[in-house]
Amino acid sequence: MKMETKNEQNVSNKKNRKPVFFLAFILLAFLLLIFSIFLCFIKIKEASNNLLTIKNEIAILSIQAGDIENFKKNYNDYLPNFQKIDQMFVDPQNPLNLIEFLEASASDANVDLEISPLSFSDEGGLKTLNFQLTCTGNFSDELDFLKNIEEGPYLLSIKNAAFSNLQASKTGGKAAAKQPRATFSVKILTQ
Repeated sequence: MKMETKNEQNVSNKKNRKPVFFLAFILLAFLLLIFSIFLCFIKIKEASNNLLTIKNEIAILSIQAGDIENFKKNYNDYLPNFQKIDQMFVDPQNPLNLIEFLEASASDANVDLEISPLSFSDEGGLKTLNFQLTCTGNFSDELDFLKNIEEGPYLLSIKNAAFSNLQASKTGGKAAAKQPRATFSVKILTQ
């Protein structure tokens, strides 16, 4: 009888194992289902973020397209300003307009002007024309000349300014007169 009892216990243990394996299988399948749904939600979230980014880029591009169309419509209104901007830069091949401007400004301010040799340089991607101006005349006239060239049509900067008195030569036995002299180091942007 003891043998039969062991057989019966084995059979009953096998019967008890089937529901445990079945429940474990169902639990495992449920966990896999939850995990796959979670992954789907993550992918949906990423796709919606990408869609939102694309919509924002489209909105920005449409605004830029509208700005371009507006610019094209108003181009003729902007053209005089573009021409003025283009004239602010000195043509390095032909700086004659600049020299004429400087001479006219000196004449208007009643000063004598000497222009040192022109030199070109390239500083940080900006092409510049460097030279030195020496003017002789009254101090107030020299300041007027400086003001005229600073307010002129060119993009320039005065790097150094030096003022001094120039001793004029003796003529006819008279005492020598001192005449103010100004020297300016100038830098102008070129095309």
